[in-house]
Amino acid sequence: MALSMIRKLLSLLYIMVFISPLLSSAWVSALEIKSQYAVISYANDDMIQTLNSRLFLSRFKYLMKEKRPMTVEEEVIDKIDLITVKVEEILEMFPPNLQYSLSLCENMDQVKENFVTLHQREWKRPGFYSPINDTVYLSVRHAKVNVVAHEVGHVVVEKYFKVRPPVKIHEILAQFAEKHITD
Repeated sequence: MALSMIRKLLSLLYIMVFISPLLSSAWVSALEIKSQYAVISYANDDMIQTLNSRLFLSRFKYLMKEKRPMTVEEEVIDKIDLITVKVEEILEMFPPNLQYSLSLCENMDQVKENFVTLHQREWKRPGFYSPINDTVYLSVRHAKVNVVAHEVGHVVVEKYFKVRPPVKIHEILAQFAEKHITD
C-alpha cells in the first residue's frame, strides 16, 4: 500500500516538474508567424504590436520591403529579417540556411522564468539565446533594435562555427553586432 502511494506521488511530482512547464510554454506561445529566418511565437496580438512599436528602424527603413498596406505581422517579419541580415553583414558571417526561433515574452519575469527552466540559474537581461532549443527569448516591453541584434548575433555565431567558440568570444561578437547595428 505504501509503495503504491509513493509511486502515485512520484508520478504526480514528475508531471508537475517536467510536463507542466512544457504545457504552459505551449499554451503561452499560441500564435506564430514565420519570416525568412525566424519562427516568431507569441501569446497575443498585443505582444506583436508592442514589439513592432519598439523596433525603430529609421536608419534602415528604406531597406524594408515596399508593400502598402502592411500588416503589423508583416512589418515585424520584415524588421526581424532586416536585423538578421544586418547582423550577418556586421559580423561578416553568413551561415547557410540560417533559421532560428524567436519566442516573445511579456516582460523580463517571463524571460527570467524561461532562462531558469532551461539553465537552472538566474538571469536579469531582456533577452537571451538558448542553443539548447535554438531559440531567442525576448521581452517585448524591453525590446530594442540593439537588444535583438545582440541575441541574433549569438544565433549567427552559433550557426557559423562548426565548433562552438568559447563563451567570452561568443559574447564579444554579440556585443559587436549590438554596438554596430545602428552605426
